[in-house]
Amino acid sequence: GGDFIVAGGVSVNRIAKWNGHAWSALATPVGVGVTGGTVHALTVFEDGAGDRPALFVGGGFGAAGGVTASRIARWDGATWSALAGPGGEGVWGIHMGGLVYALAVFDGGAGSSLHVGGDFETAGGGVVNGIAAWDGSDWSALGGPSGSGVEVWVEEMTEFQSGTTRVLCVGGLIHEAGGVIVDHIACWNGNAWSPLEEPGGNGVSGPVAALAVFDDGSGPALYAGGGFATAGDTASNCVAKWGCRQPPPCRPDVNGDGELDILDFLDFIDSFAECEARPAPCAGSSGVSADYNGDTVVDILDFLDFFDDFGSGC
Repeated sequence: GGDFIVAGGVSVNRIAKWNGHAWSALATPVGVGVTGGTVHALTVFEDGAGDRPALFVGGGFGAAGGVTASRIARWDGATWSALAGPGGEGVWGIHMGGLVYALAVFDGGAGSSLHVGGDFETAGGGVVNGIAAWDGSDWSALGGPSGSGVEVWVEEMTEFQSGTTRVLCVGGLIHEAGGVIVDHIACWNGNAWSPLEEPGGNGVSGPVAALAVFDDGSGPALYAGGGFATAGDTASNCVAKWGCRQPPPCRPDVNGDGELDILDFLDFIDSFAECEARPAPCAGSSGVSADYNGDTVVDILDFLDFFDDFGSGC
Protein backbone atom coordinates (compact mmCIF):
# COMPACT_ATOMS: atom_id res chain seq x y z
CA GLY A 1 0.00 0.00 0.00
CA GLY A 2 1.08 3.58 -0.61
CA ASP A 3 0.73 6.42 -3.08
CA PHE A 4 1.71 4.57 -6.29
CA ILE A 5 -0.50 3.95 -9.32
CA VAL A 6 1.41 1.15 -11.12
CA ALA A 7 3.18 -1.99 -9.84
CA GLY A 8 5.22 -4.09 -12.24
CA GLY A 9 3.55 -2.41 -15.20
CA VAL A 10 0.04 -3.20 -13.90
CA SER A 11 -2.44 -0.45 -13.02
CA VAL A 12 -3.22 -1.00 -9.33
CA ASN A 13 -4.20 2.34 -7.71
CA ARG A 14 -2.28 2.54 -4.43
CA ILE A 15 -2.46 -1.10 -3.37
CA ALA A 16 -1.09 -4.24 -5.01
CA LYS A 17 -0.50 -7.93 -4.40
CA TRP A 18 2.79 -9.78 -5.03
CA ASN A 19 2.55 -13.59 -5.23
CA GLY A 20 6.27 -14.28 -5.53
CA HIS A 21 6.32 -14.03 -9.32
CA ALA A 22 4.10 -11.16 -10.46
CA TRP A 23 2.12 -8.11 -9.35
CA SER A 24 -1.67 -7.92 -9.54
CA ALA A 25 -4.35 -5.40 -8.63
CA LEU A 26 -7.04 -5.76 -5.95
CA ALA A 27 -9.80 -5.23 -8.48
CA THR A 28 -13.52 -5.85 -8.96
CA PRO A 29 -15.65 -5.38 -12.08
CA VAL A 30 -16.47 -1.84 -10.96
CA GLY A 31 -13.08 -0.56 -9.76
CA VAL A 32 -9.37 -1.11 -9.16
CA GLY A 33 -7.59 -0.44 -5.88
CA VAL A 34 -8.49 2.66 -3.89
CA THR A 35 -9.21 6.18 -5.09
CA GLY A 36 -9.09 9.59 -3.51
CA GLY A 37 -6.05 9.18 -1.26
CA THR A 38 -3.03 7.23 -0.04
CA VAL A 39 -2.93 3.85 1.74
CA HIS A 40 -1.18 4.20 5.12
CA ALA A 41 -1.88 0.92 6.93
CA LEU A 42 -2.64 -2.76 6.28
CA THR A 43 -3.50 -5.59 8.65
CA VAL A 44 -5.30 -8.93 8.70
CA PHE A 45 -8.35 -9.52 10.92
CA GLU A 46 -11.12 -12.10 11.11
CA ASP A 47 -14.25 -10.07 11.75
CA GLY A 48 -16.79 -12.85 11.25
CA ALA A 49 -18.07 -11.50 7.94
CA GLY A 50 -16.58 -14.40 5.96
CA ASP A 51 -15.14 -17.87 6.36
CA ARG A 52 -11.56 -16.64 6.72
CA PRO A 53 -9.58 -13.54 7.76
CA ALA A 54 -9.75 -10.47 5.51
CA LEU A 55 -7.28 -7.73 4.64
CA PHE A 56 -8.15 -4.33 6.12
CA VAL A 57 -6.80 -1.20 4.48
CA GLY A 58 -6.66 2.28 5.99
CA GLY A 59 -5.58 5.65 4.65
CA GLY A 60 -6.94 8.80 3.08
CA PHE A 61 -9.12 7.35 0.31
CA GLY A 62 -12.86 7.69 -0.26
CA ALA A 63 -13.56 4.55 -2.31
CA ALA A 64 -12.20 1.03 -2.76
CA GLY A 65 -12.94 -1.06 -5.85
CA GLY A 66 -15.62 1.44 -6.82
CA VAL A 67 -17.39 1.08 -3.44
CA THR A 68 -17.70 4.13 -1.20
CA ALA A 69 -15.44 3.53 1.79
CA SER A 70 -14.44 6.42 3.96
CA ARG A 71 -10.76 5.98 4.87
CA ILE A 72 -11.00 2.25 5.65
CA ALA A 73 -12.09 -0.80 3.65
CA ARG A 74 -12.17 -4.59 3.76
CA TRP A 75 -10.81 -6.86 1.01
CA ASP A 76 -11.83 -10.53 1.21
CA GLY A 77 -9.85 -11.70 -1.80
CA ALA A 78 -12.59 -11.01 -4.32
CA THR A 79 -14.63 -7.98 -3.23
CA TRP A 80 -14.23 -4.68 -1.42
CA SER A 81 -16.63 -3.54 1.31
CA ALA A 82 -16.99 -0.61 3.69
CA LEU A 83 -16.99 -0.91 7.49
CA ALA A 84 -20.54 0.22 8.17
CA GLY A 85 -22.45 -0.08 11.42
CA PRO A 86 -25.94 1.07 12.42
CA GLY A 87 -24.65 4.61 12.96
CA GLY A 88 -22.76 5.07 9.71
CA GLU A 89 -19.82 4.02 7.56
CA GLY A 90 -16.06 4.49 7.94
CA VAL A 91 -14.31 7.34 9.74
CA TRP A 92 -14.53 11.08 9.23
CA GLY A 93 -12.61 14.19 10.20
CA ILE A 94 -14.62 17.26 11.08
CA HIS A 95 -11.79 19.63 11.95
CA MET A 96 -8.80 17.54 10.78
CA GLY A 97 -7.90 15.42 7.75
CA GLY A 98 -9.87 12.38 8.88
CA LEU A 99 -7.13 9.96 7.83
CA VAL A 100 -6.36 6.45 9.11
CA TYR A 101 -2.66 6.00 9.96
CA ALA A 102 -2.54 2.77 11.99
CA LEU A 103 -4.35 -0.57 12.32
CA ALA A 104 -3.92 -3.22 15.02
CA VAL A 105 -5.85 -6.24 16.29
CA PHE A 106 -6.22 -6.28 20.08
CA ASP A 107 -8.29 -8.18 22.66
CA GLY A 108 -9.05 -6.01 25.66
CA GLY A 109 -10.96 -8.78 27.40
CA ALA A 110 -14.18 -8.84 25.37
CA GLY A 111 -12.82 -10.55 22.26
CA SER A 112 -10.54 -9.35 19.48
CA SER A 113 -11.39 -6.14 17.65
CA LEU A 114 -9.75 -4.19 14.88
CA HIS A 115 -8.38 -0.97 16.35
CA VAL A 116 -8.10 1.97 13.99
CA GLY A 117 -6.02 5.08 14.73
CA GLY A 118 -5.63 8.39 12.93
CA ASP A 119 -6.67 12.03 12.92
CA PHE A 120 -10.43 11.48 12.60
CA GLU A 121 -13.16 12.53 15.03
CA THR A 122 -15.98 10.09 14.23
CA ALA A 123 -16.31 6.39 13.33
CA GLY A 124 -19.59 4.91 12.22
CA GLY A 125 -21.25 8.23 13.01
CA GLY A 126 -20.16 8.27 16.65
CA VAL A 127 -17.58 10.55 18.27
CA VAL A 128 -14.39 8.57 18.99
CA ASN A 129 -11.51 11.10 18.78
CA GLY A 130 -8.57 9.58 16.94
CA ILE A 131 -9.04 5.91 17.74
CA ALA A 132 -11.89 3.40 17.48
CA ALA A 133 -12.58 -0.32 17.55
CA TRP A 134 -14.45 -2.37 14.91
CA ASP A 135 -15.86 -5.73 16.05
CA GLY A 136 -17.18 -6.86 12.68
CA SER A 137 -20.60 -5.28 12.97
CA ASP A 138 -20.24 -1.91 14.69
CA TRP A 139 -17.83 0.80 15.82
CA SER A 140 -17.06 1.76 19.42
CA ALA A 141 -14.99 4.38 21.19
CA LEU A 142 -12.09 3.61 23.52
CA GLY A 143 -13.41 5.44 26.52
CA GLY A 144 -12.26 5.51 30.11
CA PRO A 145 -13.76 7.17 33.18
CA SER A 146 -12.46 10.58 32.09
CA GLY A 147 -13.21 10.56 28.36
CA SER A 148 -12.92 8.81 25.03
CA GLY A 149 -10.11 8.59 22.51
CA VAL A 150 -7.10 10.85 22.27
CA GLU A 151 -6.22 14.47 21.77
CA VAL A 152 -4.88 15.06 19.04
CA TRP A 153 -4.16 12.01 16.79
CA VAL A 154 -2.73 8.47 16.66
CA GLU A 155 0.08 7.60 14.24
CA GLU A 156 1.22 4.16 15.41
CA MET A 157 -0.03 1.24 17.55
CA THR A 158 1.34 -2.05 18.88
CA GLU A 159 0.40 -4.63 21.50
CA PHE A 160 2.70 -4.95 24.53
CA GLN A 161 2.84 -7.08 27.67
CA SER A 162 2.91 -4.68 30.62
CA GLY A 163 3.48 -6.75 33.75
CA THR A 164 0.77 -9.43 33.65
CA THR A 165 -1.55 -7.41 31.39
CA ARG A 166 -1.65 -7.15 27.59
CA VAL A 167 -2.16 -3.55 26.53
CA LEU A 168 -2.47 -1.67 23.26
CA CYS A 169 0.11 1.12 23.19
CA VAL A 170 -0.49 4.04 20.85
CA GLY A 171 1.79 6.88 19.82
CA GLY A 172 1.38 10.09 17.88
CA LEU A 173 0.68 13.73 18.59
CA ILE A 174 -1.15 12.92 21.80
CA HIS A 175 -1.50 15.20 24.80
CA GLU A 176 -4.31 13.32 26.52
CA ALA A 177 -5.94 9.89 26.26
CA GLY A 178 -9.29 9.36 27.94
CA GLY A 179 -8.78 12.68 29.72
CA VAL A 180 -5.45 11.52 31.21
CA ILE A 181 -2.27 13.47 30.44
CA VAL A 182 0.05 11.07 28.60
CA ASP A 183 2.55 13.08 26.51
CA HIS A 184 2.50 11.41 23.08
CA ILE A 185 2.30 7.76 24.12
CA ALA A 186 -0.39 5.88 26.04
CA CYS A 187 -1.66 2.36 26.69
CA TRP A 188 -5.22 0.97 26.63
CA ASN A 189 -6.04 -2.14 28.69
CA GLY A 190 -9.60 -2.60 27.39
CA ASN A 191 -11.17 -0.42 30.09
CA ALA A 192 -8.99 2.61 30.72
CA TRP A 193 -6.04 4.64 29.45
CA SER A 194 -2.76 5.06 31.29
CA PRO A 195 0.49 6.96 30.63
CA LEU A 196 3.99 5.51 30.59
CA GLU A 197 4.86 7.20 33.84
CA GLU A 198 8.00 7.35 35.95
CA PRO A 199 9.15 9.75 38.69
CA GLY A 200 10.85 11.99 36.13
CA GLY A 201 7.73 12.49 34.03
CA ASN A 202 5.25 11.02 31.58
CA GLY A 203 5.85 9.84 28.04
CA VAL A 204 8.14 11.64 25.63
CA SER A 205 8.69 15.28 24.73
CA GLY A 206 7.51 15.15 21.09
CA PRO A 207 5.35 13.22 18.62
CA VAL A 208 5.82 9.44 18.30
CA ALA A 209 6.02 8.05 14.75
CA ALA A 210 6.95 4.38 15.36
CA LEU A 211 6.51 1.68 18.01
CA ALA A 212 7.91 -1.86 18.25
CA VAL A 213 8.36 -4.54 20.89
CA PHE A 214 11.86 -6.08 21.12
CA ASP A 215 13.69 -8.33 23.59
CA ASP A 216 17.38 -7.45 23.76
CA GLY A 217 18.07 -10.20 26.27
CA SER A 218 16.76 -8.42 29.35
CA GLY A 219 13.08 -9.03 28.63
CA PRO A 220 10.55 -7.58 26.15
CA ALA A 221 10.48 -3.79 26.05
CA LEU A 222 8.54 -1.19 24.10
CA TYR A 223 10.64 0.94 21.75
CA ALA A 224 9.44 4.33 20.50
CA GLY A 225 10.82 6.52 17.74
CA GLY A 226 9.83 10.03 16.73
CA GLY A 227 10.47 13.73 17.06
CA PHE A 228 11.33 13.86 20.77
CA ALA A 229 14.45 14.75 22.74
CA THR A 230 13.59 13.26 26.14
CA ALA A 231 11.66 10.29 27.51
CA GLY A 232 10.53 10.83 31.09
CA ASP A 233 13.50 12.81 32.38
CA THR A 234 16.10 10.98 30.25
CA ALA A 235 17.77 12.45 27.15
CA SER A 236 16.89 10.03 24.37
CA ASN A 237 17.30 11.80 21.00
CA CYS A 238 14.42 10.42 18.92
CA VAL A 239 14.40 6.83 20.18
CA ALA A 240 13.71 5.39 23.64
CA LYS A 241 13.03 2.11 25.41
CA TRP A 242 10.29 1.48 27.99
CA GLY A 243 10.39 -1.66 30.13
CA CYS A 244 11.06 -2.96 33.59
CA ARG A 245 13.94 -0.99 35.03
CA GLN A 246 16.68 -3.49 35.89
CA PRO A 247 18.21 -3.27 39.38
CA PRO A 248 21.87 -2.29 39.52
CA PRO A 249 24.29 -5.23 39.71
CA CYS A 250 25.15 -6.43 43.20
CA ARG A 251 28.93 -6.29 43.17
CA PRO A 252 29.66 -8.49 46.21
CA ASP A 253 27.42 -11.25 44.77
CA VAL A 254 30.65 -12.72 43.44
CA ASN A 255 29.23 -16.14 42.58
CA GLY A 256 26.44 -14.52 40.52
CA ASP A 257 23.56 -16.59 41.89
CA GLY A 258 21.37 -13.51 42.45
CA GLU A 259 21.63 -13.68 46.24
CA LEU A 260 24.12 -12.03 48.58
CA ASP A 261 24.80 -14.58 51.31
CA ILE A 262 27.48 -16.49 53.22
CA LEU A 263 28.36 -18.48 50.10
CA ASP A 264 29.65 -15.31 48.42
CA PHE A 265 31.76 -14.56 51.49
CA LEU A 266 33.23 -18.07 51.64
CA ASP A 267 33.87 -18.24 47.86
CA PHE A 268 35.72 -14.93 47.88
CA ILE A 269 37.79 -15.76 50.96
CA ASP A 270 38.81 -19.10 49.42
CA SER A 271 39.81 -17.42 46.14
CA PHE A 272 41.68 -14.67 47.93
CA ALA A 273 43.63 -17.22 50.00
CA GLU A 274 44.58 -19.14 46.84
CA CYS A 275 45.44 -16.11 44.72
CA GLU A 276 47.05 -13.55 47.02
CA ALA A 277 50.55 -14.53 46.02
CA ARG A 278 49.76 -14.97 42.31
CA PRO A 279 49.50 -12.44 39.51
CA ALA A 280 46.01 -11.25 38.52
CA PRO A 281 43.69 -12.20 37.03
CA CYS A 282 43.30 -15.18 39.28
CA ALA A 283 40.24 -17.23 40.24
CA GLY A 284 40.35 -19.82 42.96
CA SER A 285 38.80 -23.30 42.87
CA SER A 286 35.38 -21.69 43.34
CA GLY A 287 35.81 -19.83 40.03
CA VAL A 288 35.42 -16.42 41.75
CA SER A 289 37.87 -13.68 40.81
CA ALA A 290 40.07 -12.57 43.67
CA ASP A 291 40.92 -9.25 41.96
CA TYR A 292 37.79 -7.63 43.39
CA ASN A 293 38.68 -4.01 42.63
CA GLY A 294 39.96 -4.81 39.14
CA ASP A 295 43.37 -3.17 39.52
CA THR A 296 45.13 -6.34 38.19
CA VAL A 297 46.78 -6.95 41.59
CA VAL A 298 45.46 -9.38 44.20
CA ASP A 299 46.24 -7.75 47.53
CA ILE A 300 44.75 -6.63 50.84
CA LEU A 301 42.85 -3.83 49.10
CA ASP A 302 40.70 -6.41 47.31
CA PHE A 303 39.88 -8.03 50.62
CA LEU A 304 39.01 -4.71 52.31
CA ASP A 305 36.85 -3.51 49.37
CA PHE A 306 34.93 -6.79 49.29
CA PHE A 307 34.48 -6.78 53.06
CA ASP A 308 33.07 -3.22 52.98
CA ASP A 309 30.65 -3.97 50.11
CA PHE A 310 29.52 -7.26 51.63
CA GLY A 311 28.82 -5.50 54.91
CA SER A 312 26.80 -2.78 53.15
CA GLY A 313 24.67 -5.31 51.26
CA CYS A 314 22.73 -4.73 48.02
